[in-house]
Amino acid sequence: MKTNKIIYICLLSSLLSILAPIMIPIGNIGITLAIFMISLICLVLKKYSVICIVIYITLGLIGLPVFQGYSSGLQSILGPTGGFIIGYIFYSLIVGILLEKFNKNFIYILVVNLIGLVVCYIFGMAWFMYTTNVSFLYALTVIIIPYVLLDLIKIILSYLVYIQLKKVTPNI
Repeated sequence: MKTNKIIYICLLSSLLSILAPIMIPIGNIGITLAIFMISLICLVLKKYSVICIVIYITLGLIGLPVFQGYSSGLQSILGPTGGFIIGYIFYSLIVGILLEKFNKNFIYILVVNLIGLVVCYIFGMAWFMYTTNVSFLYALTVIIIPYVLLDLIKIILSYLVYIQLKKVTPNI
């Protein structure tokens, strides 16, 4: 791995750790910048993005307040929204690999991120249903549907930020 990749991994892990905990509470799950940052991380790091996400989760597990609402520790992952945190790993793994291998036009990037988002939603929703003992329909209407449009906007914004970063730093 090149030195610049290591620097980007450290920088982006730090940025994710700073931005992801900021939350606007709405219902059971607040609005955060986690999906924005994970999408941006995947665009910059491609297949190495999963390393960045694992570092972020490790920081939270050892006690740094990097999860939603400045929470941390194993209880954050074992709580109702912990499935989303685990889902970030699979989101970055899928999106990072697909961005590494294939065409990178806007539509492709959007579709690949939507696939990653669906996978993250599946983990989040399954864990939420398990920990709260609610129905599929209830979980879908409470923790998925209200956030889909916002997450789509975050993905588009991450692409726009990435385009600007490429102008300033062509070696990304």
